[in-house]
Amino acid sequence: QHATAEWLRDKCPEVLDLKVEALFRENGWGIVWTPPYCPKFQPIELVWGVGKQRAARLYYKGRTLLDTRSHLRRGFYGSGSQVRGSSWSEADIAGCWNTALKEMNSWISQDLDHVADGLSGDLMNLVGVENWTTSDSSCLDIK
Repeated sequence: QHATAEWLRDKCPEVLDLKVEALFRENGWGIVWTPPYCPKFQPIELVWGVGKQRAARLYYKGRTLLDTRSHLRRGFYGSGSQVRGSSWSEADIAGCWNTALKEMNSWISQDLDHVADGLSGDLMNLVGVENWTTSDSSCLDIK
């Protein structure tokens, strides 16, 4: 596998470039790859949590799927008026991102306590990535 990756890197590097990474790079956007199965690191999971928690407050016996969809929309975008005793503004997306970022930075700050050549810095200034995995370090360019 390693020899194949080296050959591709030398002869045909574009096949190793994910389409989404190329698209983001062309537009000057960054990608933050988060570990799987860690919802506290996933901003979208936190956003979903806000919407679902609010929709749950609007639950009533016999609620239809159409009503559930409407309640989720109110949970994400705000209700603008009292609905079943609950009113709120739109979900704080930036707040969800900041919460996830805080969790990731906390995890990074503790990595050296558990791994001698672990990570340090923070998500935006990550140090030690090349020591964190057995994969070739070039695949970890997550700037």
